Formats: sequence, structure tokens, C-alpha cells
Amino acid sequence: MEVTAAAMTDQERAALETLLRPGKSRLRRMGGEWVVATSSTSLLAALLFALAGWLLRKLAGIDVGDYVSLAIVVCALLSALICAVYVFRHDRSRQRIRAQSDQRCRADLAAGQVSEERYALDAIKSLQNPEHGGSIYLLRIDAQRCLAVYDYESHDLAMRAADPLSGAMTPANRALLRRAPASGYVFAIEFSGAPFDKTPQGELAAPPERWPEHGQLCEVPWDRVERWLQVT
Repeated sequence: MEVTAAAMTDQERAALETLLRPGKSRLRRMGGEWVVATSSTSLLAALLFALAGWLLRKLAGIDVGDYVSLAIVVCALLSALICAVYVFRHDRSRQRIRAQSDQRCRADLAAGQVSEERYALDAIKSLQNPEHGGSIYLLRIDAQRCLAVYDYESHDLAMRAADPLSGAMTPANRALLRRAPASGYVFAIEFSGAPFDKTPQGELAAPPERWPEHGQLCEVPWDRVERWLQVT
């Protein structure tokens, strides 16, 4: 692995500037999340109370219809309040993370440089996204480290019911990765040299939050990678 500095291109600068653009209105986003959360929890509570009322009437001959209706209304109000608190706290956490990310992107723009990382690779594990069928490659650097690369084109092809292996990306034993130093944003990765076989070798069974990110340098022993990601 070799890392050198290079000047940021206009296209790379534009990519970072795009990340800094504001998304949808904060209130609109929070309102949508609150409606979805409140609706789903209220519906579940209504079904549970209705089922409990039906069981009491059938098994014990007790008619609690009015109480069930009152319980559903009270539960809906409590659900609305609890979901509002949850959405607000979740949004505050998200805003802090976004502010930190924006700060790092601005630092990259001010510096005007990228890191060029050159890798010599000697093995591959080609893994499938179990939901869409796209490919995620783990490329061995040495016995203790590997590089994670997402083939985003293969994911798009799989979602369109096309052959995910027909995409342009072909992992090989040499890779050049351009990354923003502060934010870690990966602009591009280019392969050269002897190509690897990218035929899928298994599916990722680990929950998505445990998957490595695109361009992540994973410090995991090569012989434990499949156990780490629960490859099936």
C-alpha cells in the first residue's frame, strides 16, 4: 500500500459540493417520520386491544367494547407523543453527524487535495448483497488487511433484473483509489493488472450495519473474514 497526495480535480470538487447541498426541509422530514412511526405503532396497538377484547368476549363472556375503544384512543395519543420525542431526538443526533460530515467536506475543499492510495492485492472474496444481488468485493492486501469495494453498477443491474456480472468493474491485482483525506469520501477506484474472477462466492448474512463501507480498509484476518460477515 502506497499513499501520495494529488491535486483535486474539478469533478471531484463538484462531487464534494453536491454533498454539502441541503436536503429536504428538516420539518418536512421529521413530520414524515413522525406520521409513519405513529401510524404503525397505533395500528399495532389497535389490533392488539381489539384481539384482547374479542378473546374476553369469546372466552369469558365479558363485553369490554367501550373500554377497548377508549384504550385505543389513549394508546394512540401516547404513541403520538412518544414518537414525537423519538423523532426529535433522532433528528438532533442526525444533525450533529451531518454537521461533522459537512465540516470535514469543507476542510477537503479548502485543502484542494486528494489521497491517491495504491494497493497490491493477491486474493478476492466476491460476495452478494442478499437483498438485491449486487456484488461487494473484499480484496486481500495481506494476511491481516483487506480492501472493501462496492460494485454499485452490479447493484443497479440486479435491481433491473439484468445480469449483475455484466458491469464494467473487474477487480484486479492492482488498484488506485482516490479519496478525500478529511471526509474519507471515495471519488473513484481503478483496477489494473491481472483480473480476478468476480463470480459470487457467497452471500452476506450479517446485518447491513456490520458491513464494511465502500473503500474501507478492513483490519480483519483473511481467514476470519467469512465468519466476520457471516457468509453463507
